[in-house]
Amino acid sequence: MFQLPSLWSKNSTVFYGMIWKSSNQSSKHYVLIMSFFQMNFFIMSGARYLTHLIAHTLSSYITVW
Repeated sequence: MFQLPSLWSKNSTVFYGMIWKSSNQSSKHYVLIMSFFQMNFFIMSGARYLTHLIAHTLSSYITVW
């Protein structure tokens, strides 16, 4: 599992804290919003990370051969 950027962690804590304050009476709604944003960010950063990893692996593989 790769590390998420620290800036995102700080921002997401504040952001989820705001969502939590505004909708703490409907925790199901909060969980839905949080999981959506986490999934959205994970897909974006995951795709970027995978692209980087594949490119790095390919370049090192080609260098070996």
